[in-house]
Amino acid sequence: MTLDRDACTRRLILATTIAVVAGALAYGVPRTSGPSDFAQVWAAARGWRQGLDPYTIVGPHRPFEWPFPLLYPLTAVIAGLPFSWMPLPLADACFVAVGAWVLVWALTRGSVYSPTLWAFVSLSFLYVIQTSQWSTLITASVLLPALAPLWICKPTIGAALLAAYPRRSTLIAGLVCLLASVALYPSWIREWMAGLSSAPHVAPLVRATFAGPLVLLSLVRWRRPEARLLAALVCVPQTPLLYEAIPVFLVARKHWEGIALAALTVVAWSWWVASPSASYDQLMAASGRAMVWCVYLPATLFVLRRPNVWNDEPPRVQALVLDNAGALSAAAAPSAMTGLRLNSRTTRS
Repeated sequence: MTLDRDACTRRLILATTIAVVAGALAYGVPRTSGPSDFAQVWAAARGWRQGLDPYTIVGPHRPFEWPFPLLYPLTAVIAGLPFSWMPLPLADACFVAVGAWVLVWALTRGSVYSPTLWAFVSLSFLYVIQTSQWSTLITASVLLPALAPLWICKPTIGAALLAAYPRRSTLIAGLVCLLASVALYPSWIREWMAGLSSAPHVAPLVRATFAGPLVLLSLVRWRRPEARLLAALVCVPQTPLLYEAIPVFLVARKHWEGIALAALTVVAWSWWVASPSASYDQLMAASGRAMVWCVYLPATLFVLRRPNVWNDEPPRVQALVLDNAGALSAAAAPSAMTGLRLNSRTTRS
C-alpha cells in the first residue's frame, strides 16, 4: 500500500518535526545523574577507533567511568561509530533525533494518523530523550527493511520484535552483522557476557512480579503479531525502565488505546517513584513491577479483546503488518496473503 504525495509530505513533516524537537531536548537535558546511556557506546566506539579494547574502556575505575562494564554488544559499538566523531552532547542529540525520525517514518507507512504515534507523548519517549536510549531505533529496525541489521544491536528486544514481525531478510541481515562483528573481534561475545553477569537488574519482566506470567495470556491470540510481541517482550532480559516500553505501543490499534498506554506510563512512573527502595536493585525491581501492572497487563487486555486471526486490520494497517510479518504468517496461514484484498477472508480459531 502506498500513500499519495500529500500524505507522504505530511509524513515527512511530522517525522522531521518530532525528530528536531526530540534532538533539541536531548541536547539541552541536564545530566545531573551522569552521562546518558548512549554515552557508554559512544566512549567504546571512540576507543575502538583508536585501537583499544571497547570492553576495557567502560566501567568502574576505567577510562570512561560507568557503574557497569559495557552492557552492549559490539554490533552496537559498530553502529555508534558515526556518532563517535561528535562531542557527546551533540552525539546524544543526533542519536535521539535519528531514532525518533525513523520510528515515526515506520509507524506512518500506512497512515499518518496511526494510533501508535501516541508513544511520542508518553513518559517512555521522554525517558528515551533523557537517557539517549535505543528503543526507538530498535523498534524501527524491524519495521523498516533498510534498517534490518540494527535489531542485533540490542538482540533481546530485537528478537522479541522479530517474533512479532518476522521477516527472513531482517533475520539474515542481523546475523550477517553479528558474524562480521565476530570476524572483526572474535572474543567480544565472551567479554560482553561477562559484563552482563555483573548487571542482575537486566532480567525478564515475567519474573518482576507474580502477575508477570499473566502477560503470557496474550498467546491465546497467538496469530496476532501484537500478542506474540507482548509474550516475547516479557520473557527476554531487559532493563526494567520505561524506555523499554516503546515497542508496547505497537499494540495500539485505536487512538483510545494509544492514549491509555501513554497515560499509563505516567501511572507506572508515579508508582515507581513512590516505592521505597534501599538499593539500586530494589529500585529496578520496583520499576519492573510498575511496568508489568501498568503497561503490559493493560496492553494484554487490549489484545485479548480482539479475535485470534492472522489479519483483521483495516487496509492502512495491513500494509505495515503484512510487509513485515509475511515470511512466517504466509507460510503458516496462506489466507493471510489474500488480506491485501478488500474482501479478504480470515480464519478464526
